[in-house]
Amino acid sequence: MNDSVFADLLKALAQETRLKIFKLLTQASDDGLPAGVIAASVDTLPTLTSFHLKELTRVGLVTKQISGRNSIYRTNMRTMARIEAYVSSHFAYSIASCSARASRLEKEEIK
Repeated sequence: MNDSVFADLLKALAQETRLKIFKLLTQASDDGLPAGVIAASVDTLPTLTSFHLKELTRVGLVTKQISGRNSIYRTNMRTMARIEAYVSSHFAYSIASCSARASRLEKEEIK
């Protein structure tokens, strides 16, 4: 994954409704969720939900499968693995360093 692709993923998730939808789908079973259930769960109109799902699908965070009259959406696990690899390779040291620093600061605040 290159920087441009990673930036597109972050831009897609920078919108609150899309972030809620994505979080919902990451917590759903492998069976995925129909668009109507997603709309009701995030308390958004179906047309707006479709707009946000289209963007999440465009950047590869979500997959869509037609099942009869329903569109079933799932988290794209390949993209999730690529995000994990990108973050690990570019930010692992910084994350570990920040965690250690935060832990030290918390201990100092307790004293």
